[in-house]
Amino acid sequence: MTDVISPPALTAIVALKMREFLRAPVAEQVSFKARLEAIVELALASLAPHSYIVLDTPDGLALVVLGGPDDALALGERLHATMGDLALRIGLDYGPVRAVDHERRGRGLVGDGLIAAMTLAGATIRGRIVASRAFREALEWAAPGRAVGLVAAEDVTDASTRRHEMYTLDKRAVVSHRRRSLAAGVIGALIILALGTAARGLRPGSLPVRPAVLELDVSPRGEVLIGGVVKGMTPPLKRLELAPGAHAVEIRASGYPPLRVGVSLEGGQVMTIKHVFTRPKKERSIIENLRRKLGF
Repeated sequence: MTDVISPPALTAIVALKMREFLRAPVAEQVSFKARLEAIVELALASLAPHSYIVLDTPDGLALVVLGGPDDALALGERLHATMGDLALRIGLDYGPVRAVDHERRGRGLVGDGLIAAMTLAGATIRGRIVASRAFREALEWAAPGRAVGLVAAEDVTDASTRRHEMYTLDKRAVVSHRRRSLAAGVIGALIILALGTAARGLRPGSLPVRPAVLELDVSPRGEVLIGGVVKGMTPPLKRLELAPGAHAVEIRASGYPPLRVGVSLEGGQVMTIKHVFTRPKKERSIIENLRRKLGF
């Protein structure tokens, strides 16, 4: 009789299998198991004491890693690096696991996550780390930079005829991704630097200033002064370029009252001054006005 004591939880599993273990003599099995437990203990030293669960299996061990898929992958890499000549196969999955109480076997863990991880470990070759699609997707969410190292491999079918997509750890893909990321980072830094340099070069104080244009349509001809400085006669002068801002414009024509205009110009602005000089009418004397009124 089995009683479920907890709901299923999604977690990362590292399954370790030793090929032909069950066919080996008992003395060799004991030796293999002792060596496996030693390298597992060494690999687990970097994890917090309560962040993993070690389960015994007929031909190896299963490690439930509560920290997440990135911790599970790092654990698999440490095991791979320290296994020596031990014929170890490593399978990774991310799936449901639940705790159960069995009246004869006692308390333990069961679930599709464990089954999938052990299936993958049994399907691979010595010294190879393989992972399920679910594990890679979880890793891509948790640590995208790590997930690029898991590349697609052949599928595997378990005893229940379920197909599992396999991904194998390829460190060359990680190196290639890092190089691409580094190159992209360098290019991005250069672009930012170039933009920053361009922005400094285009500060408001250093932007090229477009002059304002003052067009003249005056008759008869007169002398043009800007801010009291003579600029020439108009005509022929018909166009003047001035710095943006306020200017005092004066045009003098002989025998006529001068034209005085204050203008405020913006960069690129075009303004036209059009003027015809006329002589002022003479004021009549008091006697002339009186004679006109009396009819004389």
